[in-house]
Amino acid sequence: SPQHIHRTTMSSSGEAALKHQSQPAAWVLFARSTVQYLFAPTRGLLPQCFTARQCINLHKILVLPIYIIILYAHGGDDPFDFASKSYGPAALALLVCHSLYGIMWVYKDVH
Repeated sequence: SPQHIHRTTMSSSGEAALKHQSQPAAWVLFARSTVQYLFAPTRGLLPQCFTARQCINLHKILVLPIYIIILYAHGGDDPFDFASKSYGPAALALLVCHSLYGIMWVYKDVH
């Protein structure tokens, strides 16, 4: 269950009121501190630490180039001749579906 912090605030009439503010769960704080630790070497190079949303978008948009690099590195003489390879149709379907999904995800998130 979320932890709560009680803060005393002043209302417009000057009366003190308790206000509940939910705090992140322990695993969220752990994940946040881990990401901040991992991106510590980039401090000063980047304006701020990446948010989870930015990391997800980066991952999704990099699927197409990474798949193309993998196919090129392991495809032999003609890496993009999907018809002559035993993995051809499955690799092509994976490339198209994951790439389109990633592009549409980022488009949806940005707009």
